[in-house]
Amino acid sequence: MRYRVWIGGLGLGLLVAFLASSAPVSFDRQMSYVVESGLPGADGRVMQLCDHSGTARVIGLPMWHRTLGYSLSADECNPDGYLPLTRADIAGLKSRGVLPAELPETPAIPLVERLKGSWGLPFVILFALAAKALLKYRPRGALKTKDAQA
Repeated sequence: MRYRVWIGGLGLGLLVAFLASSAPVSFDRQMSYVVESGLPGADGRVMQLCDHSGTARVIGLPMWHRTLGYSLSADECNPDGYLPLTRADIAGLKSRGVLPAELPETPAIPLVERLKGSWGLPFVILFALAAKALLKYRPRGALKTKDAQA
């Protein structure tokens, strides 16, 4: 019985945290510098090619991290002002010699970065499995003997 109370209290605490959070579900965007593009921006500054990625979060826990492709930014890879590029755009810029030919078509996220951005989902799954196991747990009572029955 006390396990059910413990799991219920933890679940209630998570529910309160979810409801009290200003943004219980959010999607954060990050951009990291890849290479100078050589293309001038609207303000005349040279635009940088950036790796654009995002992390889905629930109550602040990172659930999933994925790449969103390449983007051009004139403001040092600021996620507030950027120009997203398609695969066709990248291929065209590579064929004109603006971008290096060895640049992959889509950016790859290293395994360590993917794990740092996705640790919340396995945490939630393990918590749910532990809660399920605790709810099924039944402590054994004292074994009855024949002498005790007489």
